[in-house]
Amino acid sequence: MSNTSSRDQLLLEVSRAGRDLVWRKKDERQVYPEDGERAGVLALKRGLRSFILAFSTRAGVNVLLMLFRTFRRKPLRLALFRHAIFGPEPFRFGAMIGTFTFLNTLTLHLLRLAPPWSYYRRRIRAGLFIRPTFGPPEREGPEGERRWQAAVAGAVGSLGLLWEAKSRRAGVAQQLLVRGLQASYNQYTPQFGIHIPYGALLVFGLCSGQIMYSWLLNPETMPKEYNTWIGAASQLPPYAVVANRTIEKLGVLESSIVQRALSHESVTPTNATILRSIAERLKLGWQPDVIPCEVMHPWLDSCVQTDIRRFFSVFRFMLPVYGALHIIPTLVLRSHKVRQSPLKMLARMIWGIIRSCSFLGTFVMIEQTLMCLRTNMVSQVSRQSLWARLMKRKEFFWLLGFSTCLSLLLEEKKRRAELAMYVLPRALESAWSSARRRAWVPIVPFGANLMGAAAMAMLMDSYKHSPESMSGIVKGLLYQLVGPI
Repeated sequence: MSNTSSRDQLLLEVSRAGRDLVWRKKDERQVYPEDGERAGVLALKRGLRSFILAFSTRAGVNVLLMLFRTFRRKPLRLALFRHAIFGPEPFRFGAMIGTFTFLNTLTLHLLRLAPPWSYYRRRIRAGLFIRPTFGPPEREGPEGERRWQAAVAGAVGSLGLLWEAKSRRAGVAQQLLVRGLQASYNQYTPQFGIHIPYGALLVFGLCSGQIMYSWLLNPETMPKEYNTWIGAASQLPPYAVVANRTIEKLGVLESSIVQRALSHESVTPTNATILRSIAERLKLGWQPDVIPCEVMHPWLDSCVQTDIRRFFSVFRFMLPVYGALHIIPTLVLRSHKVRQSPLKMLARMIWGIIRSCSFLGTFVMIEQTLMCLRTNMVSQVSRQSLWARLMKRKEFFWLLGFSTCLSLLLEEKKRRAELAMYVLPRALESAWSSARRRAWVPIVPFGANLMGAAAMAMLMDSYKHSPESMSGIVKGLLYQLVGPI
């Protein structure tokens, strides 16, 4: 009987130790090391813990995405599991987060323990090689911090970004920068009485306008993989995007694109007849003012039916991605709530996945609806009318992108700011690339590293001095990684 109880007690202790390693308690106290050695030990422990948490989270996301993809396309293979868990991405991500936590914690406490600048100035005046008759002043209380130290520690911790692949550093730094700007905005604007209603919707709309304009007309201002992802999510044929671009920039619809639409495996008889007529008119020198609907969706005659089907196809397309984004963070960051109310948390995750997939489905449906509406309205009015001239302007595509912000209303209110912060770096990158092409801004050496340092300085300053100004998920992540500081 005693052996059984001892074994149960051992299992309980091991389970508790494992849980404490992964999940930090809400009431954990702040730790103030008394010397540099203890500060180094604390930083090493927290850095190792952050590495384990980040590595396991990234590996879990990779496995979940791999399962969604392989179940639909091909049988499972052990090599896929091995690459998802022990590939370079989880190790790079874990090393980046672990190094940040280590350097941030170590720098913060070393600065806290160091004497103030006034002591060093006094030493210099007294002579560096003369034995002083005075010592450093005592710290006020156990903390002994100055306001600027959290920001400096965050900037030093951003060196962990060097673990990421060079091609990905700018993207990570951009995401961190917008989080830092968000926290600083929320921290300082109340002091000046600034409040913008529906700010998340406006930011999302402005960013979507820039992104959609760039994707449709200037794709070279955005990363190739992002252009590819937008094209896949939009469900628009690639040749239709090219056709729209050539019409708007050159005023030419190439006959080869019409032939590609005509050779679509599901082209309808009505659309085939119209496409043949367009091909014949192109031979006579005629050119359309806007892209024909038959080129955008040759497999359906009805624009309305196309819009509805586009919603459901995008919903299915995003299901694996949003499934992972809702399930993994909930299991990692809210595991205690999952254990307390599993059915409630399961229902919340399912509802969140439905809302997120519906959001992007509606986003694409709005874009497709406005494209078809533009084509139909321009074709029904005089080419010289004011309405036709307005609809044919390139600025229409920016307004098209801005209008998609209405889809954000389908998302949970607290997630709207998160989505706005997701698209903001892409829009800023596109705007910066456009400005660089026009030589409006200079080339900044080590731009990604400087951006990451500024971002982490803002984030850690807000986390230390005004945590309520940060979004819940960012504050929760920093608490689990860095702990109370």
